[in-house]
Amino acid sequence: MEIDTAELDDLSLVCLEGCALCCLCQAELVGDENRRFSENPELKQGVSRESIFGNKTNNLFLKLKNDSGSCFFLSERKCSIYSSRPLYCRLFPVHVHVGDRVQLVANLSCRGLNTRGDGTPGKVLSDTVLSLADLFDLRKLSGDMRNLYEGFRKHYLGGKIKPNRRDIQNFSVEFLRDFGYRKFIERSITLASSEEKIPENLGKMRNVLEGLIPGDITEAAIVGAMETFSGRKLTELPIWTNGDLRWMIARIDDEDIVMNRLSDDGSLVPYRRIKVKDVGLRDFDENAGKIMTDYAAKLIRRDLTYGYAAYLIKLESLRAGRGKNIIRYFLGTIGTILLDHWWRTSLIAAISGRDIINTDIAREGIIAYDMDYLDLPSLGGFI
Repeated sequence: MEIDTAELDDLSLVCLEGCALCCLCQAELVGDENRRFSENPELKQGVSRESIFGNKTNNLFLKLKNDSGSCFFLSERKCSIYSSRPLYCRLFPVHVHVGDRVQLVANLSCRGLNTRGDGTPGKVLSDTVLSLADLFDLRKLSGDMRNLYEGFRKHYLGGKIKPNRRDIQNFSVEFLRDFGYRKFIERSITLASSEEKIPENLGKMRNVLEGLIPGDITEAAIVGAMETFSGRKLTELPIWTNGDLRWMIARIDDEDIVMNRLSDDGSLVPYRRIKVKDVGLRDFDENAGKIMTDYAAKLIRRDLTYGYAAYLIKLESLRAGRGKNIIRYFLGTIGTILLDHWWRTSLIAAISGRDIINTDIAREGIIAYDMDYLDLPSLGGFI
């Protein structure tokens, strides 16, 4: 069983008092946790048979206050059942993605993660998370997922073995480093929207990308933003913590985007409004560009991105046949993801009164985006 823990190697964790970002996620109980919560009167009052999205499984879910606020058990930004908290809460901010291998992913929306070496080292986090994840019988689950990926290759990629996930990831990182953040996004999205037949050979693909004349992607960014920030339910909207550890939610209101602070009970307090068209895709200085490019490379290396592209292929193949071009889908997927990230980073710059994205804004953009990215569906998925 291959296990990739590289993303945690240079990170450490200090849990910030008063943050409670993890308490805005609805945890699903696993295994014996269901019995433990069901049989304990204090714990039973905080669980439900149905998730806030209407999903029903064999497991219980922790309730959120008014179905849109923080966890039922959060009191004054502290967990009232800390010693009894579910596995999901114990794993946070590390997620275990199981696809054709097991990969540990850090939730970079957590402000407690740092590269200074403060707190619990990444190696200790990896060992702790993997020991907890053994409750899922990782070896069996990993074998099942490898079979799922083999079936995907056979039924949806025309049985073609190459290019495989690793080859595509390596190619895309090289393409990103050579072209830079902006040009990578422009060319990836232009390629994905093209109706021309494109090669499945990575060497030939390089020539295609170099010869592309990219189109304007600003409108695509606005359309994506309108879709992302127009959720009817608060739980459908992106949420993050700002530097003051306030919970932030942005929401579309007609042609404006309204910045709100989320209260513990799920109510919103509006404090800033800006025209969507005034956000744009803002330029970034050299240092900010490096931060954004490094983050893009991290997203390419995450197996979730490939899994999301595979998920989209399966979804579309149900309507339009088989034999999809995985390179086109992967580049289109990562291009769209990064365009979303760029626009959200531009939004933070706009509400901060900055025309140019600097290093501080670039870091805030990652914090504001990463947890939402980790919610993408995937062939395989997180435990």
